[in-house]
Amino acid sequence: MKRSFILCLLVLVFCLYIEVVMATAEADINVATSPATFEERANERPSNILDALKKVHDDRVIG
Repeated sequence: MKRSFILCLLVLVFCLYIEVVMATAEADINVATSPATFEERANERPSNILDALKKVHDDRVIG
């Protein structure tokens, strides 16, 4: 009786763990494939080194 109860709890914990892992993986996939994410990344990424230096300078002056 006690052994089967412990086994049942272990199976339940394992199932919950798998559910959390799958939900996390699904959320990561949704974020990685979101079109808005690609646009945001493209807007944040400077096109050349001069733009990058200007952005750093502006961030330091403003911030």
